[in-house]
Amino acid sequence: CFPVMIHKAKGEDNREALDELMMRLKDMGEDLSKLPMVFCYNKQDADSALDLGDMNTLYNPNGFKSFATVATKGVNVMDGFSSLLEQVIEQAKRNPL
Repeated sequence: CFPVMIHKAKGEDNREALDELMMRLKDMGEDLSKLPMVFCYNKQDADSALDLGDMNTLYNPNGFKSFATVATKGVNVMDGFSSLLEQVIEQAKRNPL
């Protein structure tokens, strides 16, 4: 689950973290688009919350599942992790060790 802080002020931090993740995966010979991934757009209860569609445009060009979350209240947090777990299990079934 890639947690994205939805505050406008965190936009550059989010981009840098995602770029860093993609660079490290590339160094390991992996492609983010082929791995299990969900985006959790946190702090959706904040006044500065960005639109979910805009967040997906900025950070989720591959169209992974995404969830608007409020971690302090547990809103959609388990849904995000459950979705990620389902993807991991699905991939493990397709590509057993």
